[in-house]
Amino acid sequence: MLVTTYFFAFLFTLIFELVTAFCLGFREKVFFAALVFINGITHPLLWLIIFFIIQPFSPKGVDSYIIFLETSIIIIEYTLLKGMFGKHYRPQKLFLLAFTMNVVSYGGGRVLQYIGIL
Repeated sequence: MLVTTYFFAFLFTLIFELVTAFCLGFREKVFFAALVFINGITHPLLWLIIFFIIQPFSPKGVDSYIIFLETSIIIIEYTLLKGMFGKHYRPQKLFLLAFTMNVVSYGGGRVLQYIGIL
């Protein structure tokens, strides 16, 4: 069940984040490929931390760590985007993208959990 849930969570994360990037004006195929690559790193990393470090050892649960974890993911994704596309885009635009994509995907994921899809 966890593998299926992870697959759908990853799929919805990609949809949310790619649509967000498109809405913010990013159109290049190489940019979308980079976003898939970056999410292929950060998404499983986040889930590994949550399910194998935080959940088993934290009496408070995951919610108390979400702000720290999501902020860390935003910083990692921004750093990777800046390294890949810093010559083509202003750092502020790349940070806004990383921030907005993660807010949208986190919020969208919570809504999908609430309505029972995830």
